[in-house]
Amino acid sequence: MSEWVLLSFVGVIVVALACTSVVNLQKARNDDNNSAPPRVTSLADDDVVAATQTLPCGSTREALAEMTKWSVRGETRKASITLLRTGSMFLNRGDTVKVLDRGFVMSKVRVLNAGKECWVASEALR
Repeated sequence: MSEWVLLSFVGVIVVALACTSVVNLQKARNDDNNSAPPRVTSLADDDVVAATQTLPCGSTREALAEMTKWSVRGETRKASITLLRTGSMFLNRGDTVKVLDRGFVMSKVRVLNAGKECWVASEALR
C-alpha cells in the first residue's frame, strides 16, 4: 500500500511539473520581453548552454526513450516508475548544461548545477 502511495505522489509531482512547464512556455511565448536564455542556432559538443524547456533527462538513452513512451501515452505512473527505477531526473528550463554528445533527436549533457550526466531530447537545448 505504501508503494502505491509513493508512486501516486511521484505521479502527482510529474504531472505538476509538466503543467508548470506548459504554463511557463505559454507565458514566455506571450511575453515579448521574457528573460528566456538566448537560443543557439547550432550547437556543438562542449558548448555550454541553458536549457530552454523542462523535460525528463534519462540516465541512459533507453531510460529516456521509455519515459518518453509512457509520457506520450499518458501513463504518468509508469513514467514515474521508470524515472525512479533508472535514476533519471528532470532537466529544468534555465539549467546550465554542457553538451557532451550532440544528436539530432537526443543529446548527452552534463547538468552543471547537479553534477550529473544524462540524455535529453535535443529540443530542450535549442
